[in-house]
Amino acid sequence: MGEDVYLSEPGNPSGSYEAWHTCADMIKERESALLKAWTDQADSLITFAALFSAVVTAFIIEAYKSLQPDPQMLMVNLLAQISAQINGTSPPSWVDADAASFKPTLSDILLVSLFFASLLCSLLAAGMGILFKEWVREHTLDLPAEPRALARAREHRHQGLEEWGVGAIACGMAILLQLSVAFFLVGLIIFAWPLNKILFACLTLLIASWAAFWFTTAIFPSVSSTCPYRAPLSRFIFTCITLVARQLGQTFGADLRFLRDRPKMLETWERSELNRRGPLLDMAVLEYIYRAYWGSRRLKELDPCLRDLPPKVALDFISRLIDAHAPGCSVEDVVAGQSPVDDEDLLRLARIWKDILQGTEEIAQPVN
Repeated sequence: MGEDVYLSEPGNPSGSYEAWHTCADMIKERESALLKAWTDQADSLITFAALFSAVVTAFIIEAYKSLQPDPQMLMVNLLAQISAQINGTSPPSWVDADAASFKPTLSDILLVSLFFASLLCSLLAAGMGILFKEWVREHTLDLPAEPRALARAREHRHQGLEEWGVGAIACGMAILLQLSVAFFLVGLIIFAWPLNKILFACLTLLIASWAAFWFTTAIFPSVSSTCPYRAPLSRFIFTCITLVARQLGQTFGADLRFLRDRPKMLETWERSELNRRGPLLDMAVLEYIYRAYWGSRRLKELDPCLRDLPPKVALDFISRLIDAHAPGCSVEDVVAGQSPVDDEDLLRLARIWKDILQGTEEIAQPVN
C-alpha cells in the first residue's frame, strides 16, 4: 500500500505526489547542466573533427604519392628502353622501368603514417561523438510519468552515468582530437623538411612553441587548484601524477605522507581546498557583492551570511565596509549613535557588528 500512495491524484491525503514531483525536478536540474555541457562539447568536437579530417585528407593525397613510383618517370624509362632496343644499343644507366625495385624512404613512410594516424584519431573522435550524442538522447527518453517513478528512473540512470564512465568517454574524445592534431603537426614538420630549410625552421619553432604551451597548460591544474586551464588531458595528467606521488609516499613512509594522501581527482582536490580556504572565500564573495551592489535592497537578504563568517573575519569585514562608505567614522561610533551616518545599510551592518561582538564576548567569559 505504501508504495502505491504516490500514484493517486495530487490531492491524495499523504501529499507525497507534489513532494516527489519536486524531487524529480531537482534531480533533473542536477543532470540538465551536465548533459548540456557534454552535448555542446560533443557538437563542437564533431564539427572540428569533420573540418580537420578534410585538411588531413588533402595532405594524405599529396604525401601518398611518395610511396609509389612516379608513373611519368616509369613511362620515360619504358620509352628509353624501347628506343634503345630499336637502335640496338644498351639503355642509359639511369633507366629502370621495374616498379618492383622502387623503395620509398623512411621519412616518406613516417610522414604518411603520421598523417594516417592523425586522420584515424580524428575520425574515431567524430564517431565517438556521434555515439555519445545517441547515449545522451536515449538517457532522456522513455521516462515514466509518475513523479516518484520519474525520480527513481533519473537517479538510476545518473548512477549508470557514473558507474559506466560516460564522463571519461567524453574526455576521451577531446584527447583523441588533441592526439590527431599532434600527429598532424609532427608530420607537417617532416613534410616541410625537403621543401625548404627556412620553412622547416619556422614551422618547427611555431609548433614547438604551441606544444610547450599546450603541455604546460595541461600540467598547471595539477600544481594549483585555482588554475582555470582544466581539460581532459589535464585530468589525465593529474591522475598519473597522483599515482606516482602515492607510490612514492608508500615507498618512503611518513616523510612523504602528504604525497600518499594526495586526492585522486581534480574535483576532490578542489573540494578540499574549498574547505581549507572557506572563510577567506566567503569574505571575498561578500566583499565583491557589497562593493558591486551597494545600495541594493537585496543586500538585506545577505545578513545571515555575515553571521555565518568566523567572528573575527566578520568583525573585520564589517569594519572595513563602514570605513569605506563612511570615512572618518569608526564602527564603534556608528553603533553608539555618535556619528552623522544615516545610511540604512551602514546602520544595519553596525547592529550586526554589535551582535557578533557581544556573542564573542559571552563565549569568552569564563564559566563560574
